[in-house]
Amino acid sequence: MDNTLEQKDLSDLEKEIDYSFKDRALLIQALTHPSIDAHATDKLKNYQRLEFLGDRVLGLIIAELLLENFPNEEEGSIAKRHTVLVQAKALYNVAERIELGTYITLSLGEARTGGRHKVTVLADATEALIAAIYLDSGIKDAQDFITKYWLKKLLSYETPPTDTKTALQEWAQKRSLPLPHYVLLERSGDDHTPTFEIEVRIKGYAPQIGIGPSKRRAQKKAAEAMMNYIQSLDEDS
Repeated sequence: MDNTLEQKDLSDLEKEIDYSFKDRALLIQALTHPSIDAHATDKLKNYQRLEFLGDRVLGLIIAELLLENFPNEEEGSIAKRHTVLVQAKALYNVAERIELGTYITLSLGEARTGGRHKVTVLADATEALIAAIYLDSGIKDAQDFITKYWLKKLLSYETPPTDTKTALQEWAQKRSLPLPHYVLLERSGDDHTPTFEIEVRIKGYAPQIGIGPSKRRAQKKAAEAMMNYIQSLDEDS
């Protein structure tokens, strides 16, 4: 297991996000990667259940902020804005800003493979952090956190941005390639907290995988992974 975090480290995070937890166990759970459960004799609570809740809390508060700040836009445009603001890249950017990766407890193997810098790990932990704040003191403090780290980006788009699935589809069409094909690889968990693993395939490119609490979310994560993969190929060429 990676070294146990000392309390002062968590206090530094609380200072950064301007929120102090009443129940420190919630914060610890939000920062515990699932790889810990896989290697621990005494199973620890990891952040997956909190991630599930944080996804919903973030979605609700972003929707409210969009309605407040874009009162004259139609639902379709609001939905496009919403999609971009709750996707993994937006969560990852917040995680990087608060250096969340330095606080996450990982298995040694996950840490050695760069877990502290993985988009999926940081995005999931950020959702879990939102849920932890919500459970610790309610919607108002969760709203304050999200407003602090999302509002500037929310207001930065003069026109509604294109979501990742649409962007990937348009990318393929411009190159006369078949449309991206999404395949469900696995569904796990119970009915209340399911996890979906979906693979996206584009002719001539290595398949990419996305994991999420819904098929829609997993597809978006897979599309994001494919766009990141394509971008890395362009940078190397």
